[in-house]
Amino acid sequence: MGLVCYDESMHSKKTVIRKIFVGLGGGSTILLGLILIPTPAPEGWLIVFAGIALLSTEFSFAKLWLKRVKAFRLGLNHWIQRQPRIARIGISILGGFILISIAALGIWGVYLLDSCRDSGIT
Repeated sequence: MGLVCYDESMHSKKTVIRKIFVGLGGGSTILLGLILIPTPAPEGWLIVFAGIALLSTEFSFAKLWLKRVKAFRLGLNHWIQRQPRIARIGISILGGFILISIAALGIWGVYLLDSCRDSGIT
């Protein structure tokens, strides 16, 4: 069995190639999410956050963004937990109403697109 030499130049090339692919993949995912935000699909923001999470595996600026989003979410959770019970119930009802509204708008948007397509309107 021969000796295996560690070649630092190959390691750095692999790192650069990995960063390029992660950057392209994460950037494309964020772009797709941004395109989906104004459409009837409610998944736009989730896709944007998934792209940021993908970028954070290789880039420190994305790790900082992800850390800030997590800190905001934790702060919001702590704030909600400090509210009186009736306020938490109201916040839950409001959140449920928002989610149902987003889903209804998405279904309505798909229905409108189908009806426009059926009537020949482009």
